[in-house]
Amino acid sequence: MYLFLGVALAVLGVLAAANSLHVVKRAVRVWPRPLDRRGAEAMASYEFLVRFVGLIVALVGVGLILAELLAS
Repeated sequence: MYLFLGVALAVLGVLAAANSLHVVKRAVRVWPRPLDRRGAEAMASYEFLVRFVGLIVALVGVGLILAELLAS
């Protein structure tokens, strides 16, 4: 059971980390008002946060995979 969950989390985390810039660029395109310097810096920090959380999720997935493999 944890093996399936670990693989799913690892794949989702890697996809989120790899596509973080695309996600933020899309958010900028649909943003309801033009961005000033402060807004652009906020979007850059959002890109970092999306990538960081994606990597953490991938790491949790790999940890679940390893835990399942070592337990059996």
